[in-house]
Amino acid sequence: MALPGSYTVSLSRRVDGEVTELAGPVPFEIAPMGGSAIPPQDRAAVLAFQRQTGELLRAVSGTQRVAGAAMARISAMKQALDRWPSADASLRQEARALELRLLDLQETLNGSRTRASRAEPEMPGIVARVNQVVRGHWNGLHGPTQTHREQYRIANDAFTVLYPDMSQLIETDLPALEARLEAAGVPWTTGRALPDWPPNG
Repeated sequence: MALPGSYTVSLSRRVDGEVTELAGPVPFEIAPMGGSAIPPQDRAAVLAFQRQTGELLRAVSGTQRVAGAAMARISAMKQALDRWPSADASLRQEARALELRLLDLQETLNGSRTRASRAEPEMPGIVARVNQVVRGHWNGLHGPTQTHREQYRIANDAFTVLYPDMSQLIETDLPALEARLEAAGVPWTTGRALPDWPPNG
């Protein structure tokens, strides 16, 4: 969404990293959408809120995907450890502890799938709240309601609390465990760095 007003557009081509301008700039006007109930003086505030929700959506969606990939890495490590009986038992315990921590964080992010499968009422996760805000007003002719703003505030506050814990697990604790598996000679698993070569010792 862009505010009504005067803009310009240009056309360019990029080949092998070199940009060549083909046409423009050409001026054009953006008019308010027909039937818009947003007063002109409020359109900037609406656009600012949409940009806020867009940034939160980008961060939440990215975190959701990274967390899913991290869970796959943990599952692969657990399977490798099961096939490597000489590995220290502490590695299995640490992998399980990481898995449980990540499951808790994912439940905060995504909501409880277990409760949802039983059709029990549950508090929506961060993702559901952000999606509710996006679906509720991005494509409409009206500005966000107070409910949209409250859902954004709740999701933003919850994500701000969750993010450091998720970052610690994925960017520090998980790679540290993967390094311990490499040092123990456990078979390589998806997501880990290149195996050590030549082998130590």
